[in-house]
Amino acid sequence: MPHKPQHPCAALLLAGLLSLAGCASTPAPPTPAGSAASTPSAAATALHALFDAAWDDAMQRNPHWATYMGDNRYGDKLEDASPQAEADGYAALRRWRQAALAIDRDALNATDRVSRELFLHALDNELAFEPLVGWRRMTLGAIGGFHTEFANLLQASPVRNGAQARQVLARLTA
Repeated sequence: MPHKPQHPCAALLLAGLLSLAGCASTPAPPTPAGSAASTPSAAATALHALFDAAWDDAMQRNPHWATYMGDNRYGDKLEDASPQAEADGYAALRRWRQAALAIDRDALNATDRVSRELFLHALDNELAFEPLVGWRRMTLGAIGGFHTEFANLLQASPVRNGAQARQVLARLTA
């Protein structure tokens, strides 16, 4: 049975914030001839690496959202809704938060400072739902549930080649 995200918009919000945070790593415009090129600070490099790692981990833990985001690496998987997987997910959020807090805010440029703060805000919002076990495990609601979510997921799953078709068949088998 597909797993409902901890918060209805949390996975989407976190994925969106991570994509926006990726904008901070967009190359700077070319520097004029004869001037020194600026290199990212160690703090900025660490922050961008954290964003990349958090994105990859979020997509692996939430293969449905990965499909919706166009990341088809996990198109053969269903989300693990076990209590252990939930606990592991919240532990990962806490690790990401600690890693972000360990990055020196003052060593970041303005864009990266905002990205770091948005990332922390999204993590804090998701962590606020950790104690609400009953709400998180509600699989049927007034506007849908696993029965509609799975149909929507299959519609979003690409089947442009044999490998993608095998992924969808594996997901159906799961």
